[in-house]
Amino acid sequence: MKRVMLIMVVVALLALLPGCAPEKSPLVGAWHEDNAGELPVESLEIKFSDVGKYDAVRNFVFGGHDYYGYGPSGTYAIADNHLVFTATGASGYASDDSYSDLYQSGMREAYPERTERYYEIDGDTLYLYETEEKRETPGVFLTGTFHRGEINKCSIYEAYYHYD
Repeated sequence: MKRVMLIMVVVALLALLPGCAPEKSPLVGAWHEDNAGELPVESLEIKFSDVGKYDAVRNFVFGGHDYYGYGPSGTYAIADNHLVFTATGASGYASDDSYSDLYQSGMREAYPERTERYYEIDGDTLYLYETEEKRETPGVFLTGTFHRGEINKCSIYEAYYHYD
């Protein structure tokens, strides 16, 4: 009888463990924005991990196999609707050496060590604002309207890369 009770207590405790895990951030995953359906396409993609890290990449697409991108990476923290990015590095890529100077200069771009943004999530849309008033500020890095999913799933990019 004691053995059965002990087993029931252990099973009950194991059932409670998933409830003790920290809540997953609603930001976790990839988010992208794009500016138009015509070439050149410029976009920003942000990937948030569940361990508090992010990668942000500005993508520039000029044709089917003609592109480059660069951006900062680091850590992020959230509190209510406030998001803090801390840049610790940068990365870049290019379709070929002809873009080498462009993405290398982008990687050397001086990203602020700390960037604060306000955010809202509405379904699969993420809004990043520079100010608490939630007004759009065009041309300000890490602001705008983002859609859940990786950039290669975006219909604009499908036209140039023929993703399945």
